[in-house]
Amino acid sequence: MYANAFLRSPRGQKRPGSPPYTVNGIFSYYSAINSGIEPSIFQRALDAEIENWRDGRYTEVSHDLVFPRSNIIGSHIVFKLKFETQQTLKLKARLVLWGHLDKDKAWLISDTPTLPIAAVRLVFLTAATHECAICKVDVIGAYLQSGPIDRDVYVRPPPAIEQASILWKLNAKAYGLIDAGRQWLLTSDKALTELGLQQSKLYPQLFYNTSLLVCKFVDDIILCGPDIHVNSFVQEFNSRFTLGSVETNNFLYLGTSVSRDSSGISVSMKDYAEHLSPIKIRGQTPEQIQKHVRALAGSLNRLGHSTSPVAAFMASYLQQLLPTGLDVKLLRICNGVLKELHRSSHQITYKADFAFNEKCTIAVFSDAGYPHGKNVAYAQQSYVLGLLDVTNHFAPIAWNSSKQKRVTYDTFHAELTAIVSALEHEKLFQASILEVFGKKLSINILFDSKGVNEHLATSNSPKHAYIVKFLACLREAQDVDGFKFIWCEGTNNLADAATKRGAIKTTKLVNDAFNGNVLSTQNAGGVIKRKHCTLLMQPGLLQVGASLGALRRMPDLWKPMSAMRRSHVRVQMLHAQRRGNHENKKNIKTLDRISLQHIYTCSQRVELSFT
Repeated sequence: MYANAFLRSPRGQKRPGSPPYTVNGIFSYYSAINSGIEPSIFQRALDAEIENWRDGRYTEVSHDLVFPRSNIIGSHIVFKLKFETQQTLKLKARLVLWGHLDKDKAWLISDTPTLPIAAVRLVFLTAATHECAICKVDVIGAYLQSGPIDRDVYVRPPPAIEQASILWKLNAKAYGLIDAGRQWLLTSDKALTELGLQQSKLYPQLFYNTSLLVCKFVDDIILCGPDIHVNSFVQEFNSRFTLGSVETNNFLYLGTSVSRDSSGISVSMKDYAEHLSPIKIRGQTPEQIQKHVRALAGSLNRLGHSTSPVAAFMASYLQQLLPTGLDVKLLRICNGVLKELHRSSHQITYKADFAFNEKCTIAVFSDAGYPHGKNVAYAQQSYVLGLLDVTNHFAPIAWNSSKQKRVTYDTFHAELTAIVSALEHEKLFQASILEVFGKKLSINILFDSKGVNEHLATSNSPKHAYIVKFLACLREAQDVDGFKFIWCEGTNNLADAATKRGAIKTTKLVNDAFNGNVLSTQNAGGVIKRKHCTLLMQPGLLQVGASLGALRRMPDLWKPMSAMRRSHVRVQMLHAQRRGNHENKKNIKTLDRISLQHIYTCSQRVELSFT
């Protein structure tokens, strides 16, 4: 293709006005004509864009016939080199209006909800596990197809196609106007609902019915379902809008490479990660180095948003260090995180044999790192959310790594804040599964903080007032909603890789989990079920709550104990709970004989056992 001419142009060219022609890089018309590349290449892309504007998108009027104080704005042309398919590059031109000069912008409504990436991954998981067809649809000139404009706007044609004393009176809203995106949103949403789809209340750009699951990200639509329903949808949607490419099984979507085979669906950004280059200090000015550092942070953010929790942490880490100033230490950190980045696989695999049904569990791994460095005031928190089936296969859905928005006082406070934040995301995903599929899945929250584990296992009230609210929220989720809080070791916590640098073991664990491997339950990764103490009461062998918390809820047994005896029982039971295995029989017998024999009545026998 003619766009391959850019690849033959050396990147470090010392030519006036020559930009770095990188994939997905945007450059102007003036940079294009001064680049030394054959002008006909740009002209073809420009002609394709002007073709989208025909068919009554505007009306040519003389400048003399327009009132001087009319709403007149300018325009310009930009070019972008992008992948049309996974192997083919394409040069695309875009005519952009100067919406910032729109005189009506003060009263225009421009809010448009975006599609969360968790909804897209839900489509991938559904297509892989239910053997559905997966299809990507692109709309050509989406904003120009959103319907007539409701006000008078005149546009000066760009310099590339400028005509003397001629203005364009818009008949449709185009890219650059403040409210163009919202009009396309309303028009496309109405079209999808008229095709028999129901719009999600939690993810507004997710549409579904009994046979289709559709996600819309502006003009890029991805859907899954049986072949006959997918083909019928594409035909009906094409009758309403002019579609571009319609691809199935293997395509690019939101910058990620999607491929399908007999084993499942893979989402990869390996090629994007391999092109991230280290920062060179020699021969560059401080402004160029700082620009490179910011570009690196942005690239890591995109990579972390798409396929890698490790890259998400690195992007957040660099963005927090940038305001501290440019120094040698920061440059070493930038090149260091690139080396660590190569440990991550940058790929997600949704296996076809994943058992996506009502027996699945929503598992979220939560972690927090208390700030110990200089000029760092906020703790780093992260979570990794996904589905876990009965065979311990993990399907990642969402993750995040960011600094906490409030100052925490210690590690326990930071961990507690991270768990509460992760719990809200888990509740949202549980509600979306219930809305779309009609399945209410159970929730597990996994963390590696022993302090949080001990407080949730008891009904103790902490001495710090700022912690009481968080503990009350978690205890209510545990007792009322039935959520399970599970402690696991730090090396088995998937969120640990998105909280700190140098987490080699957890990075390997993330790679295994994200590529569809089975998570071990033998304290080596994945969901580790916490062993807790249980009180068995006779007669009836009534099983009561979790260890000390259950004991405190029995006033007939707890109140008669002295303060010293209560303290002794508390310490012994917490120690037994930490060890939590059947090998500590000696300690159990000692606890039963010395402590618990003082707290039961003559008609009841109390014994300590593990479940």
